[in-house]
Parts: sequence; structure tokens; C-alpha cells
Amino acid sequence: NVIPIERFFLDVSEGGRVVEKYVEEGAFVKIGQPIIKLENPQLSLSIIYNEAQVFQQINNLRSTRLSFEQNRLSLQAQLLDLDYDILDMKRQYDINKELYEKKLASKTEYERTRDRYLYSVRKRDLTFANYTQDSLFRTAQIESLELSVKQLEASLGATKKQLENLTVRAPINGQLTALTGEIGESISAGQNLGQIDNIDSYKVEVFIDEHYITRVSPGQRGEFPLGGRNYSLVIKTVYPQVTNGRFRVDMHFDGEVPDGIRRGQTTHIKLELGESKEALLVD
Repeated sequence: NVIPIERFFLDVSEGGRVVEKYVEEGAFVKIGQPIIKLENPQLSLSIIYNEAQVFQQINNLRSTRLSFEQNRLSLQAQLLDLDYDILDMKRQYDINKELYEKKLASKTEYERTRDRYLYSVRKRDLTFANYTQDSLFRTAQIESLELSVKQLEASLGATKKQLENLTVRAPINGQLTALTGEIGESISAGQNLGQIDNIDSYKVEVFIDEHYITRVSPGQRGEFPLGGRNYSLVIKTVYPQVTNGRFRVDMHFDGEVPDGIRRGQTTHIKLELGESKEALLVD
């Protein structure tokens, strides 16, 4: 029995309702070619919701950045004003201190300029501390919003990928040997919709009487007759399970593969059993 070496099953990752069939069973398809399309309204609504969440977080991020920049400029302006006031008050304080030491200014005037100067210095320190703390808070807030935006964008991308998966495409070049699902039919996630065979490589599945199980091993050779010619085969795999008195082996073509060979084609195999030149004819 001739079967392809590679077979790919079309299992859907997302459930939905069949809305379009692009090809029919038996068609030859190319990699990436659409085969069947499903519709999932819940998934579409999820994408709309996720997009709205992303846009909202992006707007929040922009607003926070704008507020942070405005607050930063305001605090810098306050610090600039305080630096100027401190410079002016320090000048007044130094003058009154010198005058007080020379008995040319009252103690009250001296202490008033001193206290105003020290008050401005302390106020400047508190304003700067507030500026530093606000900067740290705003930076952490922006980083949190940026992370949230990235996570939402990743979630949106995953959901869009799920939506793309509703269109089942051919994973390889080959023949669509099975396809289920009709227009309007509901398909569950994980359900198999069909199979694609790689028609570029075939093997022969052979069943042999259990009597010969100890005399058959990988590497033994056989012949495959087709169209008046014999094609060489070699055993690749021997399966130890015996069913209904027969066991199975897989044989691959060694060299030229016959033209026009088809999946499911049956033939007889002449199998060499050893150095004695004894041969076995099997189905």
C-alpha cells in the first residue's frame, strides 16, 4: 500500500462557523494557500475591545507625560524664583549683619532679614525635594503605563493572530486528500478538518505473515514492480506489533521513484530474506 512519507493534518486552533471554502477535497495546494475560512464573532468583538483598551492607555500615557512636563517646568520656575530671592535676601542679610555688628542697625531688623533668608533657604530645599519626589513618581507612573501599553499590544497581537488562524491555510505544497466542514457548519477548537499529503515523497506500507517476523529487519531490500519495471526498496522500519497474524514494515524507495505513483496504490513486493537468496512475495 503506497502512502506519503509526510502527512499534515489540518487541525483548527480556534473554533467558529464555516463561511467559505476555497478548494475541494483532492485539490493540489501550495504552501500558504487558503483552504477554508471560519467566522468567530466573539473573537472579533474581543479585538475591538482590546484595541479600545490600547488606545485608552496610549492616551493616558500621553496625558501623564504632558502633565509631568508641565509640572516639571512649573517646579523649575519656582526653584529659579527661590534662587533669586535667596540671593537677594542673602545680600540684605549680610549687610544688616555687618551694620548690626557695628551698632548701626537694630537687632530686630537684623533678625528679620536673617529669618527671611533662612526661611527662603529651607523653602528652596523643600521645593527641590518635592521636585525630586515628583520626578521619581511620574517616571515610575510613565514606566508602568508603557508596560501596560506593551502588554495590551501583545494581547491585541495574539488576538489578531487568532483571527488570522480562522483562515485555515496549507502548511505545505501537496494534495488535499481529506476535507470536512460545510458552509454554515460549526467547528470546535482543535477539530480536524482534513489532511494534506506531500506528493513529492512516498513509502510503501507492507504487511507480512508473522512467521517471518524474526527474519525481517531494517536494511533488507526488495523490489517494487510497476509499468514493466522493477524499483528498488529498502526496509526503514519494522513494527513489532502483530495484528491478525501479520506485522507491518515501512519501505522507502532506494533511488528512482516511479512516475505516476499514487496514494493508496497496492502492489506485490519481492522481499529478500537473507544470503540464501530466498525471497518472499508479500502484499
